[in-house]
Amino acid sequence: MAKFSKAEIGKAIRDAKDHFARHQKPRDPRAPQFPNQRAVGKLFADWMKNSGLDLKALEAHREQGRTERDRAIPQRAAAAAKRWDRHIQVTQADVADQLKHFQAVVPATDFFPSGLLALDTPSAILPSVGIVKSQFIGPQQSFAKILVDRRSDTLDRVSFLFLFRNDFSIPFIHDFLAVHSISGHASMFQDGNPALSFSLDEGTVTVDVKVEVIPRSDTADSESLVNLRAVAANGPSYWENDNAESTFSHGGFLSANGVILGQSETAIILVSVVVDSKIDDGHVVVDMNKGNFGFLCPAVLVVPKRALLRTSFPGAFLTQPLVPV
Repeated sequence: MAKFSKAEIGKAIRDAKDHFARHQKPRDPRAPQFPNQRAVGKLFADWMKNSGLDLKALEAHREQGRTERDRAIPQRAAAAAKRWDRHIQVTQADVADQLKHFQAVVPATDFFPSGLLALDTPSAILPSVGIVKSQFIGPQQSFAKILVDRRSDTLDRVSFLFLFRNDFSIPFIHDFLAVHSISGHASMFQDGNPALSFSLDEGTVTVDVKVEVIPRSDTADSESLVNLRAVAANGPSYWENDNAESTFSHGGFLSANGVILGQSETAIILVSVVVDSKIDDGHVVVDMNKGNFGFLCPAVLVVPKRALLRTSFPGAFLTQPLVPV
């Protein structure tokens, strides 16, 4: 199996970051508040103040409520980690058993031809700033403990980067099977605001795990683990807060199929968890940091599927089953 130099790994990291930057969709801007809306909000605020409502005291109580809710979030995450501990261990053990089975299987079909390889150690872990609490890179034991804690819109990502080079003397089609398990607890809170005119503040958070390959595969897998939504009503005489939470544990394989690599060409395989937070006046916490909570990627299986043989016609290819080269 090919060895990669520090310079090659550094270039792969730069290419991966460039790939993320180029393929990240632009964020939708917040809807602007028109002068009339501000005027209506001030009118209601004055009305509440003139009616005897102490807006400063109200805001102090609301701030105290935020503090109490924020204090409870890690406690709820810790309780969820304890409650789900056995289930998470079973999920992780199932993934390990599946990996051992695939590595030991005798190639009897076209799906597992001779030449099945296991990339058991990532070259790097690429995180968004400040969300990885601990990490480890080692053969079949690589993991990241992650804590996302946001009060604004953001897209957070942690990726395990694997490298593979086609050592055949001709182009080949490859499939990549990314082995993973991921567990955590997601919580979001959305605040209502009594000082504005009637409106809705909406918050969403999604947690997805995916595999991508550079050069890009058209059949790369992604799996949605969490999709939370909270809506808070603003109003002059009432306001409502909303919250949502979910504990999740998932493990298995993600596939990127049909990746064509020329002779000595290198593929960058990225196995990622992506936390997408879109909130107004709210708080999002996604904890993969307690107990067995975490994101694990023990290996990527590489399946060389087809040799590509050029015909006499420019740009044309024929495919044939894997044969010794």
